[in-house]
Amino acid sequence: MPFTAIQIVNLAGAKLGSFGEQVSASGQISSLADTDAISVQCNAHYSKAIQQVIIDMAILEAPIRQTVKNAELDNELTVNDVVISDITVGAAPTYTVTVTTDEVHGLTTGDTIVLKGIDGDDNISSLNGKTRIAKVTSTLIFTLNEYAAWLTTTPYVIGDLVTNGGSYYRCLIAHTAGTFATDLAALKWVLTSGASAYGTTGDADWVYTEDSGVVSTAPALGPYSYAFDLPSDCLAVVRVTDESFGTDETTRRDYRFDMIRNKDNTGDLILTNELTNADGDGIYIEYAIDCTSGLLESDNTPFGVHVVDAIATYLASDLAPVVGRNTDVALAMLTKYKNQALPDAVAANQSQGNRSAVARTNLRGGRKANLPTGF
Repeated sequence: MPFTAIQIVNLAGAKLGSFGEQVSASGQISSLADTDAISVQCNAHYSKAIQQVIIDMAILEAPIRQTVKNAELDNELTVNDVVISDITVGAAPTYTVTVTTDEVHGLTTGDTIVLKGIDGDDNISSLNGKTRIAKVTSTLIFTLNEYAAWLTTTPYVIGDLVTNGGSYYRCLIAHTAGTFATDLAALKWVLTSGASAYGTTGDADWVYTEDSGVVSTAPALGPYSYAFDLPSDCLAVVRVTDESFGTDETTRRDYRFDMIRNKDNTGDLILTNELTNADGDGIYIEYAIDCTSGLLESDNTPFGVHVVDAIATYLASDLAPVVGRNTDVALAMLTKYKNQALPDAVAANQSQGNRSAVARTNLRGGRKANLPTGF
């Protein structure tokens, strides 16, 4: 049978004994729009509970059928792309890389950047796709930081790289050097792997003058090669898969992915190593949305009985303090959600084969995110 929002909320109340006579003689609320304290709190927590169950079931690869969409993402994130006019590689032993751009690059010292599309010789082209820390010289020029011997009384800024005692460090806090051990203990330095900004020790003292390269502010992708902005309605990614998955279940392959927040903490980015769309320039994902957005409280929700029970149980854990129950009751409801209600909903959903997408969205040229400065 279908359930309305009011029925789901009152089921949560029943799990707590009732909402009490201060709401009504029956201990049930009659509308999420009522202004009494409990109804207001029910309204505030209801959507959160639905979204949490949708997210949890998607992560467990048992998404609720009505919440699932497919999307092709080929808007690989290249925010603030600036064309390079030349790259100069300094002499040994530092091989300092100096980058000059055709327009104001907008970087500040310590920013994480990535170089792309460089067609120089094997040494300089090895920088393609590498994440490095910029040290700004002017509005058009910056260098890729190289490791230099640490010196006391030297002013250091965020992103400076030094060697000391055979180890390599990056500056986290701008300061004038005192004693290295003291500065390190004060978290002014962090130990790094010691990788060179240049990456090789090949030819030096030459200039790259092609116009095909770009510098981008970009996330430090760790073990991943690609970053994409997610659809604005995405609550959780179920899987990264082949585009053929939409029409041929037998050919589906799933690929490793991860999620990070963008720089302004306004949305999520998805990271992956594979390009899985048909054109080979993006990825194809299955993701979950909030399918109740826009429904009236009297409208039937699309959820089956096991999903409704999971929502009501999670909601009961949130509402327990609201109706005067102690923290033990709230914790008991949350434990019941994790150990019983959610697994039951997942099992029921999987047995019904509820995993096919109901809509497909092509997000070519979709919105761009502000990228994080790195891990």
